[in-house]
Parts: sequence; structure tokens; C-alpha cells
Amino acid sequence: GVSLKASRAFVAAAADAAKILSADDLRAWADFGRRLAMGKAETGMRFFADGAEKLKVVPSPLRKFVFDIASRQLVLSSSVAAETFTLVPDLAKRVKNKELLERFLRLAVHVAMRSAKHSSILLKASPDVAEGLKRFDSEQASVEDAAFRLAENFASRTGGMTADLWVELPKALAKLSARNAVLLLEEADKFLDFGGSVTLLLVSSGAEILITGRDVFT
Repeated sequence: GVSLKASRAFVAAAADAAKILSADDLRAWADFGRRLAMGKAETGMRFFADGAEKLKVVPSPLRKFVFDIASRQLVLSSSVAAETFTLVPDLAKRVKNKELLERFLRLAVHVAMRSAKHSSILLKASPDVAEGLKRFDSEQASVEDAAFRLAENFASRTGGMTADLWVELPKALAKLSARNAVLLLEEADKFLDFGGSVTLLLVSSGAEILITGRDVFT
């Protein structure tokens, strides 16, 4: 009802999309394309023409987060919202751990409530964060929990600046032991009272100091 071209593209793609998506996800996919077409018919048409094939790699229970993130982004930027349907599948290919992938997506939803651009940056940075966490091996869980606690608090207090933290994190943690990584992240969480910029500075400079062996946070 919004665009004849978009409607035809939807009809052509719907049967194949239904083989991949659940009924609820199919409705969300169709509604998202409709909303895109309301802004610009050509954009909606391209979205439907691309189909739902990319979402195959995203575990079925987590696909709802894709639509949630994109729907929030769409209020501010249709191009950023459409890109999410590429970014999340790329992230899912890199992060095989379903629980960790869900944590990334929940965090992206949180940031998307405040900033479309920064939620996109966060999704782009997440594969590198996942790789950075891997190096802690058996101690990954403690570092991961500390990282997400900080990021979630960061998102609540600063919104979009969480993306800056996510970009900085792999470099900051690269040479730290698990103990020092957790120490740094927990101390950074306390510094949020002084603002996001101060906390980011603590993460980068604190990591450099801890690498030298100076135990400055105890």
C-alpha cells in the first residue's frame, strides 16, 4: 500500500523469506521494509529484493534483536538501520558463542535507544572485542562480565559514547592479564561518576600503566 514497486519486491521475496524466518520474524521483516518504503520507495524495494538470506547465520532466537536494533535506528537514519542487516550477520559469523552474541546484541539495542550512528559503530567494533576476549582463555568469563558491566553502565549514563569504549577496549586489554583486565574495568566503572570522557581516558592510560607492572588500583 506504500509503493507498488516495493510491494512487488515483497511478494517476490516473501516465499523464500518464510523458509528462513519464523512467523513473528517474517512480520517484523515485512513491517521494517514497509517503513523503509514509506521514507523512500527505492530503499524499501532494495531491502525486499535482498531478501532474508543474510539472517540465516543469526540463531533464530536472536533474530528479534536485529529488528529491535534496526527499528530504533530507523527513527534517526534509514541507511544505518538497513546496514544492521549486514552488520549483525557478520558479527554472528565471528561470534559462535550464542550467549556472548546475545550480550552484544542486547548492548546494541541499549545504545540504539540513544544513537543510531553509535549503535552501528558498536556493532562494527564488537567482532574485535570478541577476539580480544578470547585471549583470556579459561579466565574469559570474568573479563567478559566486567567488560559488559562497564559497557551497560556506560550506555545508561552516556549513551553513544559506549561505542568509543568498545573501539578502545581491544587495544586496552591486549597486553593485560585477566586479573589486571578485570581490575581496570572495575575501576573504570567507578570513574563513570566523573563522566564518559574521563572514564575513557582511564581505560587507555590505566592499561598502559598496568602493563609496566605498577599496581596502581589496589
